[in-house]
Amino acid sequence: MIMNPNIEVVNENLWVVNFGQVRMNWIDGLHYLDEKDDCNNHAALTEDGKLVVNKATEYCNTIKLMINRLMQRSDGDLADLLITMQQKVMIPHKDKYEEFLLCMVQWEIKRRSVQNEYIKKHRLLFVIKNIKERWCKLWQQSKQQ
Repeated sequence: MIMNPNIEVVNENLWVVNFGQVRMNWIDGLHYLDEKDDCNNHAALTEDGKLVVNKATEYCNTIKLMINRLMQRSDGDLADLLITMQQKVMIPHKDKYEEFLLCMVQWEIKRRSVQNEYIKKHRLLFVIKNIKERWCKLWQQSKQQ
């Protein structure tokens, strides 16, 4: 598959693009699940559960780093972190770090939920993808021998 050079793939579920290029249709096939996410100009979800971070925002690198780390946590860890961050946000403070991290945790939880629903609706696509990945691995191993 040829990837659009305007898309930075951090991992399978985390992409970075300039939202302005999406609006100008320079990135075919990339549509956001909820236009309200697009309006906040930081990140948006796709229907298949990818989180797309806006490259044009000043917080892009921070969001990319934090979300990438959160994606490596288990569902249980995220649920615990969500509770902790919700409690910390309730305490008056000037530092917005807790609110920012709470937002990131909520995005990752929502992303996983959207992705799980997409997988349920399109199970055959994932079966085909797994078969293709296994075949490619076997082919690569046979080339090495």
